[in-house]
Amino acid sequence: MHGAVFPGTAEPPHPANEPPLLDAVTAELASSSLVSASITVLKLLSQATILRVTKERWAQIGITTEFLIVVRTLGEFFRRRHVHGTNFSTAVAALYVGGALIATCSCWAGVTFYFFRRYTLSVWTTLATVPVLLVYKFAVIGW
Repeated sequence: MHGAVFPGTAEPPHPANEPPLLDAVTAELASSSLVSASITVLKLLSQATILRVTKERWAQIGITTEFLIVVRTLGEFFRRRHVHGTNFSTAVAALYVGGALIATCSCWAGVTFYFFRRYTLSVWTTLATVPVLLVYKFAVIGW
């Protein structure tokens, strides 16, 4: 299939369309051209990365993190309700619902940025949400 996965984007070149780099390095070393052999080795090393994380993948990680923050916040609400039993009041619950609302809105913003392909903004939304929730926890809920 030759063409774009999404309109306006190009597919990356497929490795099957190119000769294996290790064979190219061997051929370059045999041809006594040290500069071209060095360039080929650098190409080989650049393709040998184990962890190549794109902006899109960071955005997906951020959205997942925000969703887990929502789950953790709601889990804390139910844990407190279980621990306090009949003494659990609406005033105590409201603090955790406020934190869950902050986390949910930021998760929604991150997903919205992701669907409009604003991956960097999606990541920054997650990076901003974590300190905001920490400040909320210490300032409003307490230690």
